[in-house]
Amino acid sequence: MIRQTVETLREAGIKEPIGTVLADGGYWNSSAISELHEQGIEVLIPTEDRRRTKPRKLAAKQGKEAQRIEALLSRPEAQALYRRRQQIVEPVFAHTKVIRRSDRFLRRGLAACQAEWQLIAATHNLLKLWRAGLARAQAATAEPLAA
Repeated sequence: MIRQTVETLREAGIKEPIGTVLADGGYWNSSAISELHEQGIEVLIPTEDRRRTKPRKLAAKQGKEAQRIEALLSRPEAQALYRRRQQIVEPVFAHTKVIRRSDRFLRRGLAACQAEWQLIAATHNLLKLWRAGLARAQAATAEPLAA
């Protein structure tokens, strides 16, 4: 996913490198995280689900990469950065699933689902752009407040 993100950013003309990635615990992959760390990209990802009382049966191997990330996540600034993920990513999924009622794919097959997701994401972004333009237009036509 990071390779695709870098490619998309490059195509958009954005040359600034990715510094930090905030990821859900389901994306844990020790070797991939190590590779990204070597490239200068820091990954903040929970190594375990703190709400669980029993270990997962199919949990990924943790190792020294998990120890390094646990040390990072024990710092208040890293915790604050990871908490931002709730404000950045989760509202998009909530809006998509609940308000727009896109809680499952309507077509079968990987290619069809990818195309459907691209359409959902594109319309989400277009709605954001439209609403931002509408807000600017309304602000421009609003009467100034009397002093």
